[in-house]
Amino acid sequence: MNTKALVVEDDPGAVEVIEDSLYSLDHEYIWANNLQDARSALESQDIGYVLLDLEFPTKPIRGFARASKENGSLLLEDIQRVKGAGQLPVIIMSGHVAYCLNRSIEFRDKGATEFIAKPFPTEGRTLTRLIRGVLKRQAKRAASTSAASTGRFTGGELVYFDDHVELLGVKIISDRGAGLTIGLLRELRSRFNGDRYVPISAEELAGILGVPDVNTITGCIRGLRRNIVNRLRKYLNIEIGPKDVICRDEQGYYLRPWIVVRNGDDVGDVAASVPDVSGVRADAPVSELNERQQWALRQLDIGVKLQRVMLEHKFNVAEKTAKRDLAEMSRRGKVEYVRVGRDGYYRLNRSENSDHES
Repeated sequence: MNTKALVVEDDPGAVEVIEDSLYSLDHEYIWANNLQDARSALESQDIGYVLLDLEFPTKPIRGFARASKENGSLLLEDIQRVKGAGQLPVIIMSGHVAYCLNRSIEFRDKGATEFIAKPFPTEGRTLTRLIRGVLKRQAKRAASTSAASTGRFTGGELVYFDDHVELLGVKIISDRGAGLTIGLLRELRSRFNGDRYVPISAEELAGILGVPDVNTITGCIRGLRRNIVNRLRKYLNIEIGPKDVICRDEQGYYLRPWIVVRNGDDVGDVAASVPDVSGVRADAPVSELNERQQWALRQLDIGVKLQRVMLEHKFNVAEKTAKRDLAEMSRRGKVEYVRVGRDGYYRLNRSENSDHES
């Protein structure tokens, strides 16, 4: 998804506040403080969404320039003409709340997606949260439109939340995060080795997830496949086969290569932000690591890009415990954190782990 914003705002102080939100989302932006420059950016730049103040000058500011609320309305019309109706999310930012309310239906008809008052709220429905929500809904619509245009499933995003999983924006399972199905999906996700998903046998899945036999695993996968087929047909009118998401070969089950996995919730796995752990030597051998940490090392050694939530699920521990485990491993030089956008993962520090125990 394109996350470059066009910020149309003539108040530099407001732009500084907006910039903080965009940096926290790891989004780029282009700033236009007048209608002429905003139109030029729309024509020439690859824009993912627009943050639009309603009142700004028509031309570049040279000394005094009269701002007009009508320029915001004019730019809304330009966005629909240049980018196509409904193709570019637009968040209207305004200190004139009553004015926006009186014309909200008109603005929505012209393509406005959401509204937020200035000064921006610092809690609750903040600008950052609003942007996330708007882009999430846009991604769902785009995925649904793309798939519906062909009538056939050709791949898409599998998005993991704490309490459910979505495919193409459709909830395919919800069992509050502690159930077998979400656990199974997380194990399949963890088997990504950089360019493909590595198969895992039903026997190994049964052992990892703590179920008595492989029949429980195979039954769970049958149910999950049935959910996927039924729900995508029902909500998106898409034809999808039972093995189009989870397949099986002689080595085991794996996610199809056209499945793109991402986190739906903010994970915030930054090792440097985790409290220090006292009383443990930094040079302690691997044999002194606890069970969770040794499991993490084994996963990393086979190429898994480890995230904190995997540790929480595997051992049913709290977020604080998982953070403490990973912080200690990082401090010892066993692992290092790799940031990718707002999220990231842990990997082995190879210079320190060349002879660790398996």
